[in-house]
Amino acid sequence: MQAGFDTLADLLRETNSRLDETNARLGKLEARVDETNTRLGKLEGRFDNFLKVAGTETRRLRTDVDKLARRVNRLERKAG
Repeated sequence: MQAGFDTLADLLRETNSRLDETNARLGKLEARVDETNTRLGKLEGRFDNFLKVAGTETRRLRTDVDKLARRVNRLERKAG
C-alpha cells in the first residue's frame, strides 16, 4: 500500500512540476501577446496617420487638377 502512495506522490510531484513549467511558458506567451498588441497599436496609429496624409494630399491634388482644368478651358475658349 505504501508503494501505491509513493507512486501517487511521485505522480503528484511530476504533475505539479509540469504545471509550473506550463505556467512559466504561458507567462512568456502572454508577454509576447502583450508586445504584439503594443506593436499592432503602433502600426494602427501609423496607418491612420498615413490615411490622413493621403486624404489631405488627394484633396490638394484634386484642387490643383480642377484649377488646371479651368485654366485649360479658359485658354481653349480664347484660342477658339
